[in-house]
Amino acid sequence: MIRMKKKLSSIGPDDQQAMSQMKQIRQAVYRLGGRQHKDCYATLCYAVYAVNRYQPELPQMKTVWRDVLHLSRQPSPEAVSRALARAADDVWQNGDRATLAAIFCGQLREKPTPKALIYAIAHQLWQEAV
Repeated sequence: MIRMKKKLSSIGPDDQQAMSQMKQIRQAVYRLGGRQHKDCYATLCYAVYAVNRYQPELPQMKTVWRDVLHLSRQPSPEAVSRALARAADDVWQNGDRATLAAIFCGQLREKPTPKALIYAIAHQLWQEAV
């Protein structure tokens, strides 16, 4: 969590709205459960933040990757992709299935893709904000 706080400061010291939004994203991601101490959860938070900036439209994933590379410590788009896949796997294996089903508005029979997970979390947060 310390690492995320240091990196969040790169968003801009005067941008309190961005910091508040990142806190809401982190809380939403942590409600899913899993093992939040893993670095992949910080990457997931950055991806949800990147998607939220484009709401109500959903950006292409290459745009999300570019934004996450800018915000995170990931060295390449492939590293971002692997981190997001690890986060989706961890949420599916160790997370709270009831919360996950609520985010997806129903029962899930199979593991969501990282893209679907990112879009669902971003959509839920956007709906709550509107």
